Amino acid sequence: MNKEEKIKSISIQNASTILDALKRMDKTFKRLLLVFEGSEFINVLSIGDIQRAIIKNQSLDTPLEKILRRVTRVANIADSFELIKSQMLKYKAECMPVLDKNKQLSDVYFWEDVFPVERKPVKKQLNLPVVIMAGGKGTRMKPLTNVLPKPLIPIGNKSILEDIMQRFSDVGCNNFFILCKL
Repeated sequence: MNKEEKIKSISIQNASTILDALKRMDKTFKRLLLVFEGSEFINVLSIGDIQRAIIKNQSLDTPLEKILRRVTRVANIADSFELIKSQMLKYKAECMPVLDKNKQLSDVYFWEDVFPVERKPVKKQLNLPVVIMAGGKGTRMKPLTNVLPKPLIPIGNKSILEDIMQRFSDVGCNNFFILCKL
């Protein structure tokens, strides 16, 4: 997926609801969205913003414009890549929107593109069956688990379940059994 498609996939309109944002995050496996009013960039919406709104008993029908934070770190088009990179590292920013002199979105730097993770080759292949216990209620992760079951909560680009399965797959385990309580 190129950067333009990536930006489009995580873009949402200001008048959309919290539920719309959660659905978009679930579909894209991202923990943040770029919020626009028409074509004008407004802000970044994170899963933390949604958590805070839910904790404050905001309805899932609440428009995003009512829960957006007042200040978000953004870069200026004149900023060097090294400055943007250092700001992302300093603030652990998953993305850094870059605005032009008219405050229009010019570019977005994503953490995974700026700080790529190198996968080390695995020497030993286990080829064992894996049993994943997924029968809990997820009470420690409320209010997120009010909307999504814990195994489907996004962590980075993947859900928790996908991340667990990928890690086992990396060592040759590809036969999975998921136990859940009905």
